[in-house]
Amino acid sequence: MRINVRLDQEYASKLSYLMKATESTVSGVIKCAIDIYYADLQTRQAKPEEIWKQSGFIGCAAGSETLSENYKDILGDLSATKHDHH
Repeated sequence: MRINVRLDQEYASKLSYLMKATESTVSGVIKCAIDIYYADLQTRQAKPEEIWKQSGFIGCAAGSETLSENYKDILGDLSATKHDHH
């Protein structure tokens, strides 16, 4: 796809700076900017569950498959064991 864009002096200066700083072409800077903008929008529009899954946090620990159903019993047992001074 070919793009034709008019930039005012401020944006022309920013583009020039980015090209020099990254040793890239206009196309390279624009592609990188699109990648960053795209990723940012995907993250903002993603459901919290998807963000957690992508982070690797979900499923990173081992435990009982029924933990969500019986965590109170498990915590109660742990507390009793910790405070059992017999």
